[in-house]
Amino acid sequence: LQGDLRRKGLGLSEADRRWFRHRISSVVHSAASVRFQESQGEPMLSNVNGTQNLLDLCRRSSVQDFHFISTAYSCGKVKAPTVVMESMHDCE
Repeated sequence: LQGDLRRKGLGLSEADRRWFRHRISSVVHSAASVRFQESQGEPMLSNVNGTQNLLDLCRRSSVQDFHFISTAYSCGKVKAPTVVMESMHDCE
């Protein structure tokens, strides 16, 4: 199925969502935007909202296994030049 993570129901037709709900039991989610600069709502739209949209579809289906492969970059907004250490940081 071809869909769009940024859209509710992944932008799938009702027939495609029905097919998904009844036939898919395992999902590997590795889709993500790896842009370093915010642009037109990205990477939030794909990485956060998109993951939520996929999870919503999975919750209303026969999916029993959800495997999530996360992006590796999460330094947040910083002013250059700034060294970003490999440690947890404030989400803000």
